[in-house]
Amino acid sequence: MLCEEYRIQPTLLYWWQKQLFENGEKAFESTGNQQRKTSHEQKNDKLEAEFVHKNEVVDELLEEHATCPHMIV
Repeated sequence: MLCEEYRIQPTLLYWWQKQLFENGEKAFESTGNQQRKTSHEQKNDKLEAEFVHKNEVVDELLEEHATCPHMIV
């Protein structure tokens, strides 16, 4: 038996087993947090790409405005 092999009291093994059955899902919650972090990273990447695109559009509009001869700045 495990208790004999590892020299632990059976009551300790049963207590560990009870803890596992009651709280075992918490051991895997970090995986969920990692997925959420990945989701946040993906959202951040998307927002950064939109920001870069916006800056490119603004730069293009400013160039057009600066080269337009009839516009007074």
